[in-house]
Amino acid sequence: ALGIALGIVTGIGVSIVAVNSMAFTETGDKLLPPFILQTNWIPVGIVLAIATFTAAVILSGALRGYPRLPLHVLTRSRS
Repeated sequence: ALGIALGIVTGIGVSIVAVNSMAFTETGDKLLPPFILQTNWIPVGIVLAIATFTAAVILSGALRGYPRLPLHVLTRSRS
């Protein structure tokens, strides 16, 4: 969750920097009308939901299977 949040914040920050560096005419004046950065949050939400669901499935499977394994399997040592 922290990685996804940092990725979203970083992506927005980099997008703002990239747009601001290109939002000028060839003479150096600002664009008219100004370029406004917009984000379509639907694909971001879909990817976030898929990542959350996948992490929950993997984590729940690991937590259910972990107590059932013998110690030598968990430590990968030969008995």
